[in-house]
Amino acid sequence: MSELEPRALTSSLSEAFPKDVIDRINSIPSSHQKIDQLLCAIEDGEATVVEKFVSALQDLGYCDIVELIDPTNLHSRAGEFIRNLYYLYKVIL
Repeated sequence: MSELEPRALTSSLSEAFPKDVIDRINSIPSSHQKIDQLLCAIEDGEATVVEKFVSALQDLGYCDIVELIDPTNLHSRAGEFIRNLYYLYKVIL
């Protein structure tokens, strides 16, 4: 997460939070602390905020991070893994 650009993310998520939350995050001098506060705000927000965060990450080109946190994708990959494992099990027996 240290590679994220906090200003671009807060700009993308500005409609998901009250203005005072965005202003507070933008006023933090350290990029690392900005990301920490942004993630805390996302965690404390509604479910739609998480969806907007994932969309913002995709729009900003952080697809590798989205792959790590998107539960839909994770579930799909887990299902594929289980099917492959089952197939290999049948082949071995």
